[in-house]
Amino acid sequence: LLARGDHARAITRFRDAHLRGPRWADPLKGWGDALAAQGRWAAAVEKYEQAIPFAPEWQDLHLAHAAALNRLGRREDAQAALENA
Repeated sequence: LLARGDHARAITRFRDAHLRGPRWADPLKGWGDALAAQGRWAAAVEKYEQAIPFAPEWQDLHLAHAAALNRLGRREDAQAALENA
Protein backbone atom coordinates (compact mmCIF):
# COMPACT_ATOMS: atom_id res chain seq x y z
CA LEU A 1 0.00 0.00 0.00
CA LEU A 2 2.80 2.40 0.85
CA ALA A 3 4.64 1.69 -2.40
CA ARG A 4 1.42 2.22 -4.36
CA GLY A 5 0.86 5.62 -2.76
CA ASP A 6 -2.13 4.62 -0.63
CA HIS A 7 -0.71 6.27 2.47
CA ALA A 8 -3.91 6.44 4.52
CA ARG A 9 -4.58 2.70 4.18
CA ALA A 10 -0.91 1.94 4.82
CA ILE A 11 -1.08 3.89 8.08
CA THR A 12 -4.12 1.86 9.11
CA ARG A 13 -2.32 -1.41 8.38
CA PHE A 14 0.86 -0.33 10.18
CA ARG A 15 -1.22 0.77 13.19
CA ASP A 16 -2.90 -2.64 13.28
CA ALA A 17 0.45 -4.41 12.99
CA HIS A 18 1.84 -2.32 15.82
CA LEU A 19 -1.10 -3.20 18.06
CA ARG A 20 -0.53 -6.90 17.36
CA GLY A 21 3.25 -6.73 17.82
CA PRO A 22 4.05 -3.74 20.00
CA ARG A 23 7.70 -4.71 20.44
CA TRP A 24 8.58 -4.69 16.74
CA ALA A 25 10.17 -1.69 15.07
CA ASP A 26 9.02 -2.53 11.54
CA PRO A 27 5.40 -1.36 11.84
CA LEU A 28 6.48 1.86 13.54
CA LYS A 29 9.05 2.62 10.85
CA GLY A 30 6.52 1.88 8.11
CA TRP A 31 3.98 4.07 9.87
CA GLY A 32 6.58 6.83 10.04
CA ASP A 33 7.41 6.38 6.36
CA ALA A 34 3.72 6.73 5.45
CA LEU A 35 3.41 9.87 7.56
CA ALA A 36 6.54 11.30 5.96
CA ALA A 37 5.11 10.58 2.51
CA GLN A 38 2.11 12.68 3.51
CA GLY A 39 4.41 15.49 4.64
CA ARG A 40 3.54 15.01 8.31
CA TRP A 41 7.15 15.25 9.46
CA ALA A 42 6.57 15.82 13.18
CA ALA A 43 4.35 12.75 13.43
CA ALA A 44 6.90 10.75 11.43
CA VAL A 45 9.68 11.76 13.83
CA GLU A 46 7.51 10.59 16.73
CA LYS A 47 7.01 7.14 15.16
CA TYR A 48 10.71 6.78 14.31
CA GLU A 49 11.64 7.70 17.88
CA GLN A 50 9.20 5.08 19.18
CA ALA A 51 10.85 2.46 16.92
CA ILE A 52 14.50 3.18 17.78
CA PRO A 53 14.55 1.37 21.17
CA PHE A 54 13.34 -1.81 19.45
CA ALA A 55 15.97 -1.69 16.68
CA PRO A 56 18.82 0.58 17.81
CA GLU A 57 21.19 -0.60 15.08
CA TRP A 58 18.78 -0.39 12.12
CA GLN A 59 20.55 2.03 9.80
CA ASP A 60 17.55 2.77 7.55
CA LEU A 61 15.52 3.75 10.61
CA HIS A 62 18.16 6.22 11.72
CA LEU A 63 18.47 7.64 8.20
CA ALA A 64 14.70 8.10 7.92
CA HIS A 65 14.68 9.71 11.36
CA ALA A 66 17.47 12.09 10.34
CA ALA A 67 15.67 13.03 7.11
CA ALA A 68 12.46 13.82 8.98
CA LEU A 69 14.32 15.88 11.57
CA ASN A 70 16.07 17.76 8.77
CA ARG A 71 12.71 18.56 7.14
CA LEU A 72 11.57 20.05 10.45
CA GLY A 73 14.65 22.27 10.53
CA ARG A 74 16.19 20.47 13.50
CA ARG A 75 19.65 20.30 11.92
CA GLU A 76 21.65 19.42 15.06
CA ASP A 77 19.27 16.60 15.95
CA ALA A 78 19.41 15.37 12.36
CA GLN A 79 23.21 15.33 12.48
CA ALA A 80 23.12 13.29 15.70
CA ALA A 81 20.72 10.81 14.07
CA LEU A 82 23.06 10.50 11.09
CA GLU A 83 25.98 9.78 13.40
CA ASN A 84 23.90 7.03 15.03
CA ALA A 85 23.29 5.52 11.61
